[in-house]
Amino acid sequence: MSGLPPRAAFVASCSALALSRGGLVESAPLVCAVSDALKVLPRGGGRLGPLFGPAGDVITAQLRADEEAFAAGRYALFTAVHGYWRDMALGKGA
Repeated sequence: MSGLPPRAAFVASCSALALSRGGLVESAPLVCAVSDALKVLPRGGGRLGPLFGPAGDVITAQLRADEEAFAAGRYALFTAVHGYWRDMALGKGA
C-alpha cells in the first residue's frame, strides 16, 4: 500500500490508472494498487460511489486478461475520476 490514508490511496490509484495509456500488462501495478485500496476502504455512496463500479470492472478484466473489457472499464473509470475531480475543483466535493 502507498502509505496514504485509504480514501486518498483509492483516489490516487484510480486517477493514475485512468490516466495511464498502458495495456493489461503495463497497468498491472496500478490495478493492484486500486485493488489493495479497495480492500481497506469502506464501500458506500458519496463522492467516491461512482468510482467503485468501474474500479471493480477494471480489476475483473485484469484477472480475466480481457483487453477489451479492460479498455472499456478504464474509460468508465476515467469518466468517473473526471467527475470526481471536476466536482472537487468547482467546490462541489468538500
